[in-house]
Amino acid sequence: MTVYDALNQIESNSFEFLEISAFQHKINNFDSERDKQIYDLIKNICSMYVRISDTKIEFQPFITLMGKRSFGIQDMTKEDFEILESLNFSLIPVNIRARITDLLWTEKKIYSFAIIAINSYMILFDQLFSDDEWLESLNMIRRSISISIQINQKEKYIETCESVYQHILRIDGMDKSFLSIRLISIVVREKYGDIDTIINILNKIILNNDSNVHMVKAAYKLLGECFKCKGDNTGIHDTHMALGHYYEERSEKLTEDDFRSLSIAVDYLQKAIFIYRNCRMAEQAEKAHKKMVFLQSKIPQTMGVTRRRYDVSNLSHYMNETFEGLSFSEALLRLIQFTSFRKKEDIKKDVLNALTEHPLSHLFRKKAINSAGQTTFTLQPLDMHDPESDPQILNLHIHQRLLEYETIDGDLFLRIALGIIRHKYDFQITDLDFLILDNPIIPQGRESIFKSAVYMALKGQEYEAIHILSSQIENLFRNLARELGALTVTLEDDGTSKQKLLTSVFDLPELVDAYDNDILFLFKGLLNEQAGANIRNNVAHGLLTETSAKSGVCIYFICAVIRLLSYSSSECINILNSPKLKDLNPPDRDIMPVLS
Repeated sequence: MTVYDALNQIESNSFEFLEISAFQHKINNFDSERDKQIYDLIKNICSMYVRISDTKIEFQPFITLMGKRSFGIQDMTKEDFEILESLNFSLIPVNIRARITDLLWTEKKIYSFAIIAINSYMILFDQLFSDDEWLESLNMIRRSISISIQINQKEKYIETCESVYQHILRIDGMDKSFLSIRLISIVVREKYGDIDTIINILNKIILNNDSNVHMVKAAYKLLGECFKCKGDNTGIHDTHMALGHYYEERSEKLTEDDFRSLSIAVDYLQKAIFIYRNCRMAEQAEKAHKKMVFLQSKIPQTMGVTRRRYDVSNLSHYMNETFEGLSFSEALLRLIQFTSFRKKEDIKKDVLNALTEHPLSHLFRKKAINSAGQTTFTLQPLDMHDPESDPQILNLHIHQRLLEYETIDGDLFLRIALGIIRHKYDFQITDLDFLILDNPIIPQGRESIFKSAVYMALKGQEYEAIHILSSQIENLFRNLARELGALTVTLEDDGTSKQKLLTSVFDLPELVDAYDNDILFLFKGLLNEQAGANIRNNVAHGLLTETSAKSGVCIYFICAVIRLLSYSSSECINILNSPKLKDLNPPDRDIMPVLS
């Protein structure tokens, strides 16, 4: 048996999905050692994964896992290429012929093999194409066009484009799949065919597929490109506006007040708004925006809540025991012993481990929605293959994970601890002198402000306390940066000075070099990161409510401020080193059994 006999017995006519199992002939059945070598080489070439784009083809190992891979181009020798060049391609099945000759063209740039590849792809297109099964065949025609352009083969280029164009005319936009859209995208990109005819077909597709948003969007995009080819700016503008109106109309047809319908309607309106803005249609954009805000207001009532009940009786008992026999000052410092200041590097490890253990949950963007149903923050997913490639996105994920820990700490240990202090101790504002007075980290003249705010927080006036502490902690870090020699203001062109944004203050080199970076990262997240608690901005914009001021993360923030102040108080340091506070036995891991 010759190698050509064996190849022609392979039943599959697929180019992209030619499985290795199709090569079933045993090596010892061949007439010569050379035929064995050729068959084995072709089998390896057909095992590679092929990625086709508009401009190129890529041959890649089919499997890459744990530092190992299957056969790749890098494994091919000079002798292998010489063997391929010597083959009689007229005797080789067209799907294998296309793959080998394209490989020779791509890697060796031999003109004769480019011609064979073009012809092979055109044959494959005709063989594989049908109105029902067309995905692979379109890649064949895309590759034929690409090579024709590369070698300036105008005759083959026109022949290939004409074949696509005739299918467009035959189908006439009457299919319910994306076939017409994909075919039209090819000829529009190549500026081939009668533009007005294609415009009419696209309008027909839009009319016949009103409920298929993705298809209509694709058709409008191609319509805009057609008018661009014609140099018709009015047509481009009208196309964009028509798509905006379409999105508005689709949103109005979603009348159900459930989370999914409302979310989709809001998404459509958002798309319409952006289109109107780009078209400089401010009035239409504003009207659509008002509709969107109204729909967003309905979303919170439709959102499901996942609840899990715990038995906290053992935790409450444990917490009360830890405060037994403590003075007020000792109790306040016991509070901060339950206020964890986590290291950024540890949280980073948690994020990366979660990506490995639960990859599916990290494939999509995450959205934060406020009480008005408005999206306040969108968190992009990490790169699965290289999660540290974008440090900015990684930092946002770390802030979000840290926020989760802070919220849990606040809702459990710190809420109980604050409750114990409020009910067990009859304290006055002067009892906070040990924490506040002569504390070098507090800017001069701000002592009474800090003392009043902490006192309010301990008495249950969290809303008032957070309003004071959020701005004062910002000023504290600004003052600290100034004392370290950093510029915390900018000089504008008109000679005026403005305070730098809080985010940039936390990133000042003088502050970063001199102060604990984990603490800086923690307070940056608490005060000014949308992926974190963002307390400072919520206060500044009047978004903080009395209810949210009593949330777990806000309780954590108050306790974190107290802990921060304790670091620079000599009295606090002395009290923390006392026998009563020095040893704190952690609670049992199963201290809060799940009830439901």
